[in-house]
Amino acid sequence: MTGAQFVQESAFESYEVKRNIVTAMDEYAPDAIYATSTSGLLVSEIQKMTRNPGRCITAHPFNPPHLIPLVELVKGKETSDETVSLCNDFYKSMNKEPIIINKEIPGHVASRIQMALWRECADLVLNGVCSVKNVDAACCYGPGLRWALMGPHLVWDLSNPKGIAATIEHIGPQMNVWLPDMANWDKLPEGVGAIMAEGLKEETANTTPGELKAWRDDKLVEILKQVGKL
Repeated sequence: MTGAQFVQESAFESYEVKRNIVTAMDEYAPDAIYATSTSGLLVSEIQKMTRNPGRCITAHPFNPPHLIPLVELVKGKETSDETVSLCNDFYKSMNKEPIIINKEIPGHVASRIQMALWRECADLVLNGVCSVKNVDAACCYGPGLRWALMGPHLVWDLSNPKGIAATIEHIGPQMNVWLPDMANWDKLPEGVGAIMAEGLKEETANTTPGELKAWRDDKLVEILKQVGKL
């Protein structure tokens, strides 16, 4: 590792493991950027373990990382602006899509969005509104198609000739009816994983996980080509 300028680390989610890595970097590559792919640990805590905290940053890719362009860059309390800028440019040079997260929060940004959507989807199943197969279809054949091209703010901005503010003003009264009726769990319901797994049997009948992953990756490649990422 001597002479390294950048280290992307995807080791086990453990502060002790990270400590061992940054300690070794202090000895062999003291000026190298240390980019940890942690999804749950705080880079501000990792920074306390090194003599050069300004070079530490969270760089969290999304699965499958060889295809999904997103990389979440999370600044720690002592991450230098230079480190953020260099990482941002580095990932862009590989045709990745880095986003800069200025404040550490559990789950970063994309996982929180994903969790909020899944919570509502699972709640619909638990309440007998629809099946796992149908709620998945509602996502992938409805808003999911648009989200492959643009985020929810831009989607709503294009929903009204006057933009997102007009969209929200128009449907706001109905949204205020939906919101109190939507899922607001603060912990996972007992047995929710087993219930969703049982529901998936209908959706995944006659196919294997390996076949599904191969199909997913092939389709992701096609989408990436359409949006100019391949």
